Amino acid sequence: MAASAPERMCIVCRARRPQGALLRVSRGSDGPRVDGGRRRAGRGAYVCRTDRCVETAITRQAFRRALGAELTAAAAAELRRLAADAAMTD
Repeated sequence: MAASAPERMCIVCRARRPQGALLRVSRGSDGPRVDGGRRRAGRGAYVCRTDRCVETAITRQAFRRALGAELTAAAAAELRRLAADAAMTD
């Protein structure tokens, strides 16, 4: 019997999706960073790869609530870029 792919929940829309379909931001000792490979240690929060969910998470400070740390401008810009890239491939 094959194991199913792990599911995670988006911190904005609360939709459950396969882990690979979401973007992960993790909080490590150097602060919150986008974790594209899902390999960084530390607490993580997931958001859908859509412009709507990414923008809502940034403007409503959802990562601050989920991770207990402020999202940096560089991490926010990277999230926006990844969401735009995902929109172009869909």
